[in-house]
Amino acid sequence: TRHSILAWHRIGLEDSAELDCRSETVLANRYRVGAPLGQGAFGRAFRCFDLERNNNVCVKVVNNDKDSFDGGLGEIKVLACLTQRWHAFKGDDVEPPFIRLLDYVYFKEHLLVVTELLGDSLEEHLRFKPIESTGGCFTPAVEAAQLTQLLETLEFMHDVGIAHCDVKPDNICVKV
Repeated sequence: TRHSILAWHRIGLEDSAELDCRSETVLANRYRVGAPLGQGAFGRAFRCFDLERNNNVCVKVVNNDKDSFDGGLGEIKVLACLTQRWHAFKGDDVEPPFIRLLDYVYFKEHLLVVTELLGDSLEEHLRFKPIESTGGCFTPAVEAAQLTQLLETLEFMHDVGIAHCDVKPDNICVKV
């Protein structure tokens, strides 16, 4: 029909550019949607439960447009490269200090990028957590450990030829 042809030119084969991600929706027959985690330039992120592995994960639902899709593919490529190089240099016993890519799938005209579930961003911690003088979590030792891990990660990325062009507290997550 004429309507479906116009819709195809606008958003692909799905009726809507937004993937339905209401609570309890199951994506790709595997990831049950929980709470939304946030929204960025390329898509939305959700806390999901992996029905196959019985654990919580983060699923980024990439927007249904070319720029977002290309950005999602780039993110997958970078994370896969970092993981491969990390294990080649450090071995499988040393956990990488960057987010782990667990899976990716193309589902209903949307790219889903599945990663480990991390805690709040450093920005959230700085904004909402109490400072050390009031019993908060940012002691000098904790700050030194976080900074050391960040610098080691950036050095590793540099060594394998990858530059992170958007280092900021909002893009650094705390592992829980």
